[in-house]
Amino acid sequence: MGTLAPLLCVTKGATALSATRRDYNPYASDEIALLEAVAVHREKHGRLPSPNDLAAALQGRLRTEDRLGAEQVAKRLRALRSRYDAAAIRLSRGTIPVKEDDVTIYRLSKLIWAGTRKGKRKTKTRAADARKDPREFGELSELYPCLSAEVEAIDKGCGAAAAAGVLKRAYGRIGDNTAARLEARVKMQRVAEARASAELDQLRRNVAGALLRLIK
Repeated sequence: MGTLAPLLCVTKGATALSATRRDYNPYASDEIALLEAVAVHREKHGRLPSPNDLAAALQGRLRTEDRLGAEQVAKRLRALRSRYDAAAIRLSRGTIPVKEDDVTIYRLSKLIWAGTRKGKRKTKTRAADARKDPREFGELSELYPCLSAEVEAIDKGCGAAAAAGVLKRAYGRIGDNTAARLEARVKMQRVAEARASAELDQLRRNVAGALLRLIK
């Protein structure tokens, strides 16, 4: 099975080990079996299996139920896809799976869905939200202060482009819909940073207090 074989060996070993743990979750074992069946079918045929094919492949392999119908299999697979998308986002932010079953499920899911986007559809290219009559930077600073501050910071770091005023001129043509959306995002980011800074300060105070109590 090519690149799939080593991973399946690892997942089978992990599943066997999980069965001996006190916190063993039979649903996770079923999810792993389902993903293994999908991965094997995809590597062999170059496409995902139909719900009927998958239900047939899973017969006798599940622990929690004797048999799943095609509709139930499709529902579980959709849930696993959503779970993978959420896990990929968390991983990009530095949060990694902790439980062994979760790691195995993530690896199999990545093998199946990496590089694809859920619900990918052909979309029409939207025209840029631009004004024909540019506005001055000062006017935009009053309307969108947070966004304008970010534009100015970016502009200062752009060397020759900043000297030529390219970015600020482009900013003058930004439409109100785009500006309002970006302003809201910048504000949310600043609030998150302020909260993180406050939490860090509190953590440092806690550490300092703990150390002071150890001084004789």
